[in-house]
Amino acid sequence: MNAYGTVHALKSAAKHFESTKQYYIKQGEDIEQVLKQDLNVKQEQDIGGGIVTYVDNPLRYDFEEVSRTLSQLRPKNLSISILEMLTFLFGPFIFGLLGILLSTYDFRYKTVKVKSLKQSWRRNILIKQIVNVASVAVLVVGLFLVSRVLSEAIFAYAKSTVSNVNQYPLPEDAVLQSSVFTKLLVSIFIGVLFSIIGFSFGLVFKSATPPMVILAVYNFFVPSLGKYDLKNLVSVTGHRFFEFNSDLFRLFQPVKVNSIIAIGILLLIVASLGFTNLVIARKQSKYVV
Repeated sequence: MNAYGTVHALKSAAKHFESTKQYYIKQGEDIEQVLKQDLNVKQEQDIGGGIVTYVDNPLRYDFEEVSRTLSQLRPKNLSISILEMLTFLFGPFIFGLLGILLSTYDFRYKTVKVKSLKQSWRRNILIKQIVNVASVAVLVVGLFLVSRVLSEAIFAYAKSTVSNVNQYPLPEDAVLQSSVFTKLLVSIFIGVLFSIIGFSFGLVFKSATPPMVILAVYNFFVPSLGKYDLKNLVSVTGHRFFEFNSDLFRLFQPVKVNSIIAIGILLLIVASLGFTNLVIARKQSKYVV
């Protein structure tokens, strides 16, 4: 989705530049000279509340728009953009669902009694949580590596769709707020956060359906509820480590909270839920043995 949308935007930008270029040629303008002239962009709010953009050099503006969009398709930039979407757009539901399925597996297939007779039910839940964390890590790293490899082919294809692509200089990469390795760690952490939440809900309900409904409604329909709402804390963490330079996905601006406090609260949630799940398992074992 990310790559298709960006490639489509690149084609549109290149077509728009060529159209503007032909207009300037008909006006007898020297294209090279116009592209060397300064570019000033001004945005103002209109009466209806919308944003109106004023550009004093449309040709250069369209030219730089092609370069900027092409830069988003660089393999490194595109793979990071996909990681952002995985972590903050689709990940909360995907990894939450993973946790739900892991915790409700034995209830769904009625293997609780058999497994609890073979080993401590608390030990069983501990192992499931370890598998949960490992699965999130493998999925995040695996999907990132796949997207990194595919990005090479996507970038080559994108360049082939633009005529005389070498005329568009690629801008310098923006300064990253953190290394790729750190971004992967943060993505794994956010994935583990939601998978543990899903795991806890599944353990409490002993059924996958109610937790899935709650998870879907919260992720896709409930807005951020305040400063210390889970979504706001995740957004604070996201903006601390990610740039969100892609036009297709930008995480909402959170209500300001110190990033260290936000990360600390999220760590506390993961640790407390992990411990609580073991307590729940201990209580449940009295009934399943």
